[in-house]
This record gives sequence, structure tokens and C-alpha cells, in this order.
Amino acid sequence: MSNNLLTSVLFLFGLLFFTSCEPESIPASSAEIEMDFMPIDTITTWEYRMDSIIYDNEGMTVDTFISYRRERLAGQFMDAEGKVTHRLIVSKKQDWNDEYKETDLWTLQINENGFQRKEENLNFVKLLFPIVLGDTWDGNQFPEDTQVFVAGETLDQYRNWLYEYESRMDSMTVRDKLYNDVVKVVQANNTNAIDRRYSVEYYAKGVGMIQRDMEILHTQCPEPACDPVVHATLPWEDKAWKGFILKQELINHF
Repeated sequence: MSNNLLTSVLFLFGLLFFTSCEPESIPASSAEIEMDFMPIDTITTWEYRMDSIIYDNEGMTVDTFISYRRERLAGQFMDAEGKVTHRLIVSKKQDWNDEYKETDLWTLQINENGFQRKEENLNFVKLLFPIVLGDTWDGNQFPEDTQVFVAGETLDQYRNWLYEYESRMDSMTVRDKLYNDVVKVVQANNTNAIDRRYSVEYYAKGVGMIQRDMEILHTQCPEPACDPVVHATLPWEDKAWKGFILKQELINHF
């Protein structure tokens, strides 16, 4: 074998050897990439402004409130199934100049399957990964007739909820701040003659939840004083007997 031919063979063998020894590049899955819609590795604290309207006393009492809520990650532990679980301390205040007071200790989990959050004894599956527009899921992992108390009144707030990825937007502005790559999750949008159940959350990539809108309302049209046809056309803000309207907006995160 000539020297030139031998040199070429050795060169090709060496090239194949080094190529085969290069570490295989495995791209991140869509699910892993979209876990950044709840970026607990880079953000630990979220602050929200809460604008609420509370209806009581058959609609005769309507109270408007502004408050603030801080959600802060505070360590993690392994649950009974060996899953990493993060502690979330919730603090509230009525006035911006007040000091936050801790009110609740919740937990959350996030992995390639989705984002789960436990608030008191209620477990929610907030997001599924990967994000596919039109996908639906049962996000409330508890009985739908679970009762909540609002202004001393009971409400079956979670009846007929079904989560859905409705849209994904290039950007969205919340309180004059622009967020990029935002997914809209419709949790409930059901209305009949006596009940209104509406809940929507928006998540921005690299930030987390940036806005939540809720309308949990109940009304009645007792005879003979009420015309049901006219009553049906009234805005819910005017005919609600009990329940609440909430707008929750992100004002800070770090």
C-alpha cells in the first residue's frame, strides 16, 4: 500500500472514530421548553393587584375592594410519591403602603407533564405540556359541587369547569407592561338563567401567570315582581344577587 493511500485510510478512520465519540445532542422536548411558562428556576416572587366586586344581600349590597397579594417560593420537599414539591407562601395586604402578612402556605409541582398547584385542600392542574391549542382537560381535581364562601354566602363556584388552551398570542399588555408569548387558558365559560361561571388565566413565557379574570355570580327572578324575559337581558353586574367579579394583574416579579 502506498504511503499516500495509507495516510488517507488512517485519516478517514480517525475522523470516523472521533465523530462516533462526540456526545449525542438531544434536543429539549416541547414540554420541557414550555415549562418556562411557570419559571420557578429563575423567578421566586410574584406580586399581584386584586380588584374585586362582591355582591351580597340579594344584590342590595355591592362592595368594591382593591388589595395586593404576594406569592413567594420558600423551599421544596419530596412528597409521598417521590415528586419534588415547592412551598408557596401567600401574603396579602389591603393598602400598597402596608406590610404583607402571611395568610396561606400552598404547594406546587411542575414537570414535563404539567403545572399543578394545591391551594389549601384544592388541587388544580393549571397547565398541560406540551401546549396544544384546543386541548381540554379536567383542571379541578376535586368534586365540582365543592362549596366556597363569599360574604357569608355559599357558592358552587367550580361547577361545569373544563380547561382549554384557547389561544396563544405574540404579546399582551398588563398594567402598561408588555409580555411576549402569552397563552390563554379558559377554565370556565358557562352561563344560564341563574348562574355565571367564567374564569380565564393568562401565562407569559419566562414570567408565569400575568392576569386572571373571574366572574362567579348567582341571580334569581322571583315571581310575580320579576319579568324573566327582561331579567335575562340585564347585565350580570346589575342583576347579581351574590358572588364576585375579580381581576388579578401582575405588578411585579423577581
